[in-house]
Amino acid sequence: MPDRRTVIVSMVGQALASSPGSVLDLFIESFHVGHGTKHLLNHLLIVALDSKAFHYCKSIHPHCFYLTSKKPSLLPHLKYKFLQELIELGYNFIFTDADVMWFRNPVSQIHPSEALTIACDFNSGDLPSVSDKVDQGFFSMPSSELTVEYFKYQNMARFLYPNKQNQSLCEATVSEDFKMLEVGVEYLDAAHFGGFCQQSKNMEEIYTVRANCCENIENKVHDLRMLLDDWRNFTGLSTEHAGLKESSFSWRAPEKCKGVQGKFVM
Repeated sequence: MPDRRTVIVSMVGQALASSPGSVLDLFIESFHVGHGTKHLLNHLLIVALDSKAFHYCKSIHPHCFYLTSKKPSLLPHLKYKFLQELIELGYNFIFTDADVMWFRNPVSQIHPSEALTIACDFNSGDLPSVSDKVDQGFFSMPSSELTVEYFKYQNMARFLYPNKQNQSLCEATVSEDFKMLEVGVEYLDAAHFGGFCQQSKNMEEIYTVRANCCENIENKVHDLRMLLDDWRNFTGLSTEHAGLKESSFSWRAPEKCKGVQGKFVM
């Protein structure tokens, strides 16, 4: 269980949160059907990036925050600054994209001694090929002097080296910046934190699954709903049929999601 100063953060715009059956609805639903995840909704803060998403969020979840900017071009910077302010206020945070389904409580997998715990589509042994890999929309940072300094440094670097703004956080973890600042990184096991780009088949081990490699929202909703249905069928097996789980069950999704992966830019 996370401590009281740990916030789970997800950021959404109207494309993901504007009407019933949206990605945000499915995201919240996963907390209700996951193992040991329902109480985590008390820690979940939805950051809305436009008014439509904010009003819809308030209709389905008690903890919503409106992050707005008169200049849309400044929004990526504001998203980054929001996380920085959380750290500076003494809050640990777990960032999760809204297209990540939470099937088991991942808090036990987070390493409090490291400045960054992150799910990437690779393990530490694959680091030389990181540029070909994608993130899984899930990372955690504790509030500490090191993480505060990291955010300050990155804030300056984003203006000095604007080309780096397109670098994903997974790619950034093997950069010289991380080495120079001595930011400790723990990579979560890809078998436990999966995604559509390379789906983990073992339901017994999975904690989260992200609908990455899927830019079309309708396709994303379709396949996320399929994930939730598969999970319900899997967890609904009686104890006497538990032995059939591993041999008989695997994810049907992705079915419609066969696209290109987006990435969280830090």
